[in-house]
Amino acid sequence: MQPRDAGSGLLAGGGQAIERMLSELVKPPPPNGGLAPPPKSAPGVRVPEIPRQPLPRERVAVTPERKAAAELSLQKAMFHRGQIEKCISAKDHAAAVLHLGRVVSALESWSGSGLEGSDDRGSRLLASAVESLPPKVVLTPEVSGAVERLWARLDSAEEEEEEGQSTASGIGVLAEAKAVVKGRVMVLIGGDVREVRRLALMRDLGLSEVRWLRSTPTKPATRFESDIKRADVGFVLLAIRWVRHSTGYAVAEACERAAKPLVRVPGGLGSNSVAAAIMSQVGRALAKD
Repeated sequence: MQPRDAGSGLLAGGGQAIERMLSELVKPPPPNGGLAPPPKSAPGVRVPEIPRQPLPRERVAVTPERKAAAELSLQKAMFHRGQIEKCISAKDHAAAVLHLGRVVSALESWSGSGLEGSDDRGSRLLASAVESLPPKVVLTPEVSGAVERLWARLDSAEEEEEEGQSTASGIGVLAEAKAVVKGRVMVLIGGDVREVRRLALMRDLGLSEVRWLRSTPTKPATRFESDIKRADVGFVLLAIRWVRHSTGYAVAEACERAAKPLVRVPGGLGSNSVAAAIMSQVGRALAKD
């Protein structure tokens, strides 16, 4: 090999080495500064989950056109509600479930109108449609999921409306309720467990604990008596809209057997609504206790 050729090969090899060195220098820094990510769990250690705050619901301007479209959606929901009754009379349960899905679809359109927080017609219509189904009727997963998602949306809308329109009288009732339930344990039956709402009720009413038992119209709770009769339970709150009549009757009977005050809340679970229900139904009894 000629010296000239050997020198050329050496220079080529050196050039490649320099390129590699430069590429190392310009590499982006590793994530987290090169440190290992913090562990999510370790033996004997439980990392608490921090509840995620829901994003605020976008306020929708209620124009005459939007209001007219909402009324049309509500009429469609009412039509399919009537069809459910006809299907049940004909013992065609599959068709009844189909029409329930159409009720939900129409109410989803209605709930986007901006009226759902201040207008409870959609909530009442959905409740009556679900309650009209015989207990033995099994909903399809699609319809069951749609019902529960719509309920959650309607509940959140009502609670946001309540928080945005707190009045002096509402604040006064909240203070009165807090005075009689402060430090007590409340068992809440109905709906999906929402940690942010549970903590808000504890804070606003001064409760020591809220034990929320999940129960929905499509997946009703069947085991709650042992929770109700515990000695430290001060009273029970029943979210009527989220439970079937049969579940509501069973809860009332369990409360009577355990001698626990029962509060029925027909609408959403905003703190002011819950406080008003407590004071109107069991306020005096709890104040004497």
